[in-house]
Amino acid sequence: MNAKRTCVVLADAARARIFTVERKPGQGGRPAPALEERRDLINPERRLRDSEKLSDSRPGSRQATPAGPAHTVDDRRDARTDEVDRKFAVEVAREVGVVAREQDAGGILVVAPPRLLGKLRKAWMPASGVEVLYVGLELTSNTPAEALTRLTRAGYLEELA
Repeated sequence: MNAKRTCVVLADAARARIFTVERKPGQGGRPAPALEERRDLINPERRLRDSEKLSDSRPGSRQATPAGPAHTVDDRRDARTDEVDRKFAVEVAREVGVVAREQDAGGILVVAPPRLLGKLRKAWMPASGVEVLYVGLELTSNTPAEALTRLTRAGYLEELA
């Protein structure tokens, strides 16, 4: 990927940060790559605790008969969480497309934990001619400089000359 025209997406289930790789003055005045943040998306539902979004913080139980064994009742939490993640992935994919068009990006590097990465792949509809690379890492809590260093050292981004 050409780092001059690359969008970088750092996402997890609660947050997605969209950057472009830019040349900034570095040490000795030489141009150095830097991540410039273009969007910061929040998935508020994934930042809430179960007790804040559900009437009971854990699944309930039910007894078949008064003297019988208790059974856990499935309240579909996992299905609900999957749907929240899917909707967020669609929103992230849409916003990345907007940024990629605005910045005339030739490549998009999507970095997310594997579970969300699968949802992002399904939601993705990149423009023709745009290369997309998916990386299964969690870097949303890193500073832009730390994320750039890790991605560059791992070979996901070419260093700018």
